[in-house]
Amino acid sequence: ARPFYRLAASLSFAVAAVHLVIIFIGAPAYRFFDAGEQMARAAEAGSTLPALLTLGITIVLAVFGVYALAGAQDIPRLPFQRFALWAITGIYLLRGAAIFVELTVRLLGNPYAL
Repeated sequence: ARPFYRLAASLSFAVAAVHLVIIFIGAPAYRFFDAGEQMARAAEAGSTLPALLTLGITIVLAVFGVYALAGAQDIPRLPFQRFALWAITGIYLLRGAAIFVELTVRLLGNPYAL
């Protein structure tokens, strides 16, 4: 299990780093990663909201990575570790399912439309 926790930590940290890069690139990155036109326009207008929201996501993803390192026993045990690792797993599974649905709709059209 330890190699899988290490892989999970690496991927969480990598995605957190991508979110940091998005903050610095700004509107084009929000558009590229499909964060929504409203986020891109807000960034173009100089609003700090897109950057703050993205920074919040970055912090959450980094915390996920730290918990994965604790799961790998590379760092000391963290509070609520067992619960946190199950919750993080659930969050990533739900996100993965959402991406699958989104890709299906984009590639095949809405299968629920009449």
